[in-house]
Amino acid sequence: MNRHPVRFVLVETSHPGNIGACARAMKTMGYDELVLVNPSEFPSGEARAMASGAQDVLAAARVTTSLAEAVEDCGLVIGASARHRRIGCPELAPRECAQQLQRARRGGAVALVFGPERSGLSNEALDLCNALVYIPANPAYSSLNLAMAVQLLAWELRQQEPFTATSPEPDAPLAALREMELFYEHLERVLLQSGFLNPANPRQLMRRLRRLFNRSQLDQNELNILRGILSALAPGSGARPSRPLPGPLRSVEATPPAIYLDYAASTPLLEEVRETMLECLGADGPHANPSPTSHGPAKAAWAIVERAQADVAALLGAGPEEIVFTSGATEANNLAIIGAARQRSHRGRHLVTALTEHAAVLEPFRHLERNGFTVTWLSPDAQGRIDPATLEAALRPDTTLVSLMHVNNETGVINDLGSLGALCRDRDIWFHCDAAQGLDHLALDLGRVPIDLLSLSAHKFYGPKGVGALYLRRERIRRVEPLLFGGGQQRSLRPGSLPAHQLAGLGAAARLAAVSREPRARHLEALRDRLWAQLRGLPDTWLNGEGAPRAGHILNVSVAGVHGESLHRALQPLAVSAGSSCAAGRGEPSHVLRCLGRSQALAESSVRFSFGLPTGDEEVDRAALLFRETVTRLRRLAGPLAV
Repeated sequence: MNRHPVRFVLVETSHPGNIGACARAMKTMGYDELVLVNPSEFPSGEARAMASGAQDVLAAARVTTSLAEAVEDCGLVIGASARHRRIGCPELAPRECAQQLQRARRGGAVALVFGPERSGLSNEALDLCNALVYIPANPAYSSLNLAMAVQLLAWELRQQEPFTATSPEPDAPLAALREMELFYEHLERVLLQSGFLNPANPRQLMRRLRRLFNRSQLDQNELNILRGILSALAPGSGARPSRPLPGPLRSVEATPPAIYLDYAASTPLLEEVRETMLECLGADGPHANPSPTSHGPAKAAWAIVERAQADVAALLGAGPEEIVFTSGATEANNLAIIGAARQRSHRGRHLVTALTEHAAVLEPFRHLERNGFTVTWLSPDAQGRIDPATLEAALRPDTTLVSLMHVNNETGVINDLGSLGALCRDRDIWFHCDAAQGLDHLALDLGRVPIDLLSLSAHKFYGPKGVGALYLRRERIRRVEPLLFGGGQQRSLRPGSLPAHQLAGLGAAARLAAVSREPRARHLEALRDRLWAQLRGLPDTWLNGEGAPRAGHILNVSVAGVHGESLHRALQPLAVSAGSSCAAGRGEPSHVLRCLGRSQALAESSVRFSFGLPTGDEEVDRAALLFRETVTRLRRLAGPLAV
């Protein structure tokens, strides 16, 4: 580390992750003296998680209550700013700053001071500075990025120092950069061919492998050995290891998980649903295009459509003529939101939804926003519900559509649709509800609840994938503008040939849900409460949505002191999720939990357990034991700084 200390001082950092990132940036360039003035949180799990490889810098960090105390023994103090400040002292470029510090630190300690992320250094803090270094920020993000600023100034300081790299042994030259790039290309190709890497996202693991090998600093001999191993493993090379390679990716996916607790993502077909669909798919099934006015086979297929409409309508307390079939809730949401907004655009172009909605609702609203509509995005309360008062305050004379979900797909929190819908009804605003979650065990009687449009998907309540429905209240909605064109089916609202076998499955699933709601609800709530009773004693574990009414099939918890990706990899025997399955490939923390105030680290280390009819007490107990053991083990491996 540096022999003549340069002290990095962070004043009132509001985000603990920035502390860890700054420590890592310092360590990269060989600096270790970090002082924190009134940090909002320290030490914290988020700071330690971001200080990967720089835990020693964090451990040695000093906390003071004032900037004066932090720099009292320093001969030179330079403040960092993302904007020009007129403070009556020199303003330096980063390189000039490094040169000044290099000259001054020969006589003792010097300090670089970084203010709060958003506001920067106060005038009082600037009074303690001998100079100011100006580090331009991104115009779209005017506050100073602490970690980047620390890295930049540490780098400039490093350039002022005499530094001689240790030469490699003459007989073991380090592998050249070009040689390493060829090796990485070879490695990725072999891992893809062998089925080890996911073809949809091979770079996720490759980035980690690159970092691993870069830290190892392979010499040429080691690189040649690795290349030889890859050549032997490559499919079609003629050489084979003594044990067979893993099979293609599909064989891994085909291995059933030990415990399936991801029913909020998708449910299996019930046996009765499967049998109903198979009858339609048999040799004597209704293969004609459904039509009420055509030949006999077409009328037979149409009878299945009508039965499905009646079954879905009965589940909702609606009329069969108010049901339009779609490919699922995503299409139903798009048709409801975009179709309704366009249909009523002559009355107004203001729309309202919530930040915690599913992507199938958020994206249609963003599309409309890009096309001339104005959207108000509501924030939930601390438990995750939309307060009717919050909605009321957002409504305007030109508001034409509000869309709020019934059950949140990540936390299970239930919105008060009666109160929310009444506010819209009183103002002649159409009220849409994404009801994909919870229809099989939560009663939603549209004869009593003022909902105008409602979306559902069969595979969320033990029906087939690829089919869903949109409800349109006939007394208030004559039509919405269609998204598809080319046929007259379903009053031209959603043209296209109707899949009789899919609709038969949807109808059967709706029929079964309607007659067994209460026992299903009791079963799921008992499972949820049983699991939480076994997890709540785990230290630093939070129940997301606690205190709000929640659906019985979802339990979402966050745990501190573990890295989110490590947690989910270690929980592979459990089929659980980090949030919405539709967002799983993006690698981003849950937007829902971030809206509830969870930090990024806690959002990443959250787990959604969701239960179904096949789930039993034994599976819940095994899942609880595995989760507790995994969290405890990962915290132990991370060391005392991670807890």
